[in-house]
Amino acid sequence: MSKQKMQRVWDTLSAINVNEHTDTKNNFTYLSWSWAWATLQEYYPHSTYKFQPINFLPNGSCEVWVELTVEGVTREMWLAVTDFRNKPVTNPSCDLVANARMRCLVKAIAMFGLGHYIYAGESLPMQETKPVDDDSQKDPKIISKFSEMKTVEDLTKYWNELNELKVARFYVEQKTQTKERLGL
Repeated sequence: MSKQKMQRVWDTLSAINVNEHTDTKNNFTYLSWSWAWATLQEYYPHSTYKFQPINFLPNGSCEVWVELTVEGVTREMWLAVTDFRNKPVTNPSCDLVANARMRCLVKAIAMFGLGHYIYAGESLPMQETKPVDDDSQKDPKIISKFSEMKTVEDLTKYWNELNELKVARFYVEQKTQTKERLGL
């Protein structure tokens, strides 16, 4: 697939304001999976997804994975199976796994643009974000901070913070490319 075609997918989906289709629980914003999927199908009806086997971790918790294909491009996404407090659980029930899978699907859809700003901590699409230095992942402070982590919760929280920075950097790059393409 051409970069231009994927750029059109990104431009189309990222321009959609999803705020009226979100819910907030315990300070986390969730986008309705059924609305996200229906919207994706409205624009790209040949999109497909496939859940991967559950990945159980040594501590008994697990994560779910999904592959989402839009316009011939497949992207993977993962998500921990968590409880109502958004904390990883050991030996999760089937309903927790099912819920995590659908939230993971929404997260994968966001990788194509729809609702991506939710994961960057923003409330509206196309807002300015501060660029993050590309070398931030090589920073010895970041690496040493991982070694200081004492609990899985601390590690997960720090990992999520780093992922938010990556999403913000990706968002800024996409916006810059779009502006350049449009001559703005």
